[in-house]
Amino acid sequence: MSQFVKLKEDIPDGLVDKIAKHSKKNLNIFNCGLTNYYENPTTDLLAYFIERSADTSDKEFLKTITRNLLTKAGVSNSSVEPFIDKEEFISVGTQVTTMNRNRIDLLLETTNCVFVFEAKINHEINNPFDDYMAYCKKHFKNKSVYYYLLTKNHNVLPPQGWINITYSELVTFEANKTPITKLDFYIEDFVSHLHLLCGSNDMNNSEIQYVIENSKAISLLFTSYYRINEQIRDNLNNSFKDPENNEFFLEKKGWGGYPVTEAIKQRIELKLFINGEDTRFVIYPRYVDSIMDKGITINYSFWTVNNSILGYFEDKLREKYKNLDSRDSKNFLIIRKDYSGQDFVNEVSKDAISILEDLREIKKSYCG
Repeated sequence: MSQFVKLKEDIPDGLVDKIAKHSKKNLNIFNCGLTNYYENPTTDLLAYFIERSADTSDKEFLKTITRNLLTKAGVSNSSVEPFIDKEEFISVGTQVTTMNRNRIDLLLETTNCVFVFEAKINHEINNPFDDYMAYCKKHFKNKSVYYYLLTKNHNVLPPQGWINITYSELVTFEANKTPITKLDFYIEDFVSHLHLLCGSNDMNNSEIQYVIENSKAISLLFTSYYRINEQIRDNLNNSFKDPENNEFFLEKKGWGGYPVTEAIKQRIELKLFINGEDTRFVIYPRYVDSIMDKGITINYSFWTVNNSILGYFEDKLREKYKNLDSRDSKNFLIIRKDYSGQDFVNEVSKDAISILEDLREIKKSYCG
């Protein structure tokens, strides 16, 4: 009997269902439409909403951002409010070009202030900050200039003269008036997107208490699922010899759920090379989405950014796998299989090796 089946003896009824419920984040149009994006779309949207807010009668979104920026810079609360009431919006721009042809991500100018932003999401911090500052000193000699490193969290050290502020600290807008305008609606959705970007945890007290009360069982799930993946990985490494001597490895894959589910979400991955192109074979066990008594779904994914390779492999795989799911926009092909029963680990390992053998033969024919 596999370790997976034994879990049923120690896991309370409904626990996996409950965790699956907690793993579902509140989607909005921005984190749906900006998947795998980088900094530019977010700063473009931020500039757009700032400019639109400046045209409204209450300017609430603009005032909220200005208030948060000044507070973060150490301006006292007693000074912030009178200052905001008198301050007028002048302009907001993205990708502002300096004398040395470098680009400032976002620059907000008001009557007496300039707010400069370097936005980071996934990229390293290696920008020409001195050049940004020299540009602002030359063009805004009579204004107070504030420099901000805009990030997902505070696990970064800002350069000298810059202030680290997170996306969720920058934007705390809530539409508290009735009726809510279309602009308010989109701003609130954008704010939700920024907070999710920072990994905000919206679990309420009852959900947190549930996790505390079931911590032992949840810990068992984390440990057991990881060991199951280890067993599958070891089976594959012992049974399948890759010509490039790559090994299967486990990779934690965060899918935007709550921290209680993140340890469950792992994938098994093998790096492949076809005519020098980086390709991947990935095994996604969907433990959270499929309850134990109903069996487990496994996605076997072949991934590459080369459309020629992808199209060739798709045509060949369709000859054998009728349930092939083609997702050209994401550059991967999926063979989805469902499992139940006691020999789960060995069945998955056997199927994975069979698919890999097919990929090896297709690779031979493709490379000629």
